[in-house]
Amino acid sequence: MNCSCPRYTLAESNLPLLKLVSVVIGIVTLLTFIVLAESAAARVEATEQPVTPVPLVTRLLIVATILIPNVVLCTVLWCTGWGAWVHEQLHGGVMRSLGVRPAYGKFLRTRWIRGDYCVPSQPHLFGRSGFAAITLAPALVLFMLGVALSVASPYSVIISLALAWQVGSCSGDVLFAWHLWRAPRLSLIEDLGNTIVIHRPEPDAQAEAERYRCRHLSA
Repeated sequence: MNCSCPRYTLAESNLPLLKLVSVVIGIVTLLTFIVLAESAAARVEATEQPVTPVPLVTRLLIVATILIPNVVLCTVLWCTGWGAWVHEQLHGGVMRSLGVRPAYGKFLRTRWIRGDYCVPSQPHLFGRSGFAAITLAPALVLFMLGVALSVASPYSVIISLALAWQVGSCSGDVLFAWHLWRAPRLSLIEDLGNTIVIHRPEPDAQAEAERYRCRHLSA
């Protein structure tokens, strides 16, 4: 759809901001998982008999045992594109639940690394709440998965880094959600992949926009 509506693109111009947001989200997520895992470990230790202090070498081996699988898993997810594939499938699953058939595609990043994207198979206008669910689905699902694992077992910290990294990679989705939150209540969102177009209703056309949105989402 061609219009003069505001559009926001994930481009090289905002790449530094995206990297900063990604790092902040990843660190906060990782710290959350670690705190929850430590709480789970404390509960387990409270039910066990006191043990002798662990030697330094043993502690270093434990750290290596935790860190190495994380690094390997992050590398595999990044180089194979599986992390991006899961991310886009979560977008598509919510999109499909709203009655819109998603279309998936692949592109080649630098250094022969594959990327994935998900867009509606046909032009579609989403309401603010519907698009918020679509764009935030990967971050929320992966974060809640990490929380559930951390609470269930202290050993889940082995995959906490990989999950935190995946949640941090949702920085573009968070940026879209920020623009969505600032948009007028009756705005309609057009998803173009790495670009969203926010169709803002005029004050005297808000009632018509609301009727159109209801018809469009119920179709």
